[in-house]
Amino acid sequence: MKSRLPVVVVLLLVASVLLVACGGGPSKDDYESGLRTVQAHLDKANEASQGAAGSTDKALRSKALDDAHKEIVAAADAAADLDPPSDVKDAHADLVKALRDYADLFGRLAKLDESDPAAAELYGEAGDIVDRLDKANRALEKAGYSVGDDKAKS
Repeated sequence: MKSRLPVVVVLLLVASVLLVACGGGPSKDDYESGLRTVQAHLDKANEASQGAAGSTDKALRSKALDDAHKEIVAAADAAADLDPPSDVKDAHADLVKALRDYADLFGRLAKLDESDPAAAELYGEAGDIVDRLDKANRALEKAGYSVGDDKAKS
């Protein structure tokens, strides 16, 4: 069976792009600074996932997914600790919820063998999570917050 881990890695990258520079906080700069911390955890999760991409070593795959899970949990926790501006509180809450769901997905994947039929179901759940991240992202953009990596580089 062909590994589906690369698909999950791509979804993780989509999530990280959505988070890099969404606006606001008590001040927009403070909030965006906090989101860069979230992004750093997502980058580490991506690195961990890359370590298992294409691997047939079950122990390596499980450890990589477990490491990614821990970093996504840290990203969700860091996002939850942020104080978004009032006009995007709902979008931010949706973002945190989607990150928590993504962390849960990785945690469950880490416990399964790639050939387990439940793994395919979990991969299917990732699409909904990405859709929710995209919806939160669009809400932030509509509210006038910059989305992209330009702020992270400044």
